[in-house]
Amino acid sequence: MAVLAAPPGEVARHYNLFMWVTHDWAIYKARAAFGWPKKVANISMTSLFAGDDHYDNDTGSAQFNVDVDRYGYQIIKVRATLDPEGSAQSTKPFNGFYTVRHIPAPLGGGDDIRELLVIEPRDGWFGPGVWGEAEIEFGDAPDEELSQLGPVTVTGCVLRNTKWVLPAWPARRLMTLPPLEADLGDQRPA
Repeated sequence: MAVLAAPPGEVARHYNLFMWVTHDWAIYKARAAFGWPKKVANISMTSLFAGDDHYDNDTGSAQFNVDVDRYGYQIIKVRATLDPEGSAQSTKPFNGFYTVRHIPAPLGGGDDIRELLVIEPRDGWFGPGVWGEAEIEFGDAPDEELSQLGPVTVTGCVLRNTKWVLPAWPARRLMTLPPLEADLGDQRPA
């Protein structure tokens, strides 16, 4: 799940709130570099057919569904209605990602590393977009409480193929973030 975000004076980029993956090996992949929180889940997408290393929207269908479950509990349900006639809308270009990297200090002491990073892929592209609206419902699992987000209607969303290549070190530090104690107040016992 990603949203468009921009720190003051910066361009809008995607910010990954969290990423659902279908294989446990993907949980640790690139975590130290990017800090994207990842969790394993079952992901089912319908109205899409795989081919040529990407997904093609089935032009015969105006429906796109996504179901995500964790430990047998449905945590995300998306029912999107696509409008091929509305595909002429424009979108901002893909500018990469923002992410927060947090590396805890070693037990012996020192400071945590907390940084806002910019992830800059190269050779990124968008396929043609198909616009629509989506109804999203969230549920709970033993380690998730997504139902607090409530049902959501998303308007002006677009389904499109994307692809990019990450260079050997795609991240650059935009700023160092204050320690957690400064954010939350020092709540340690006196």
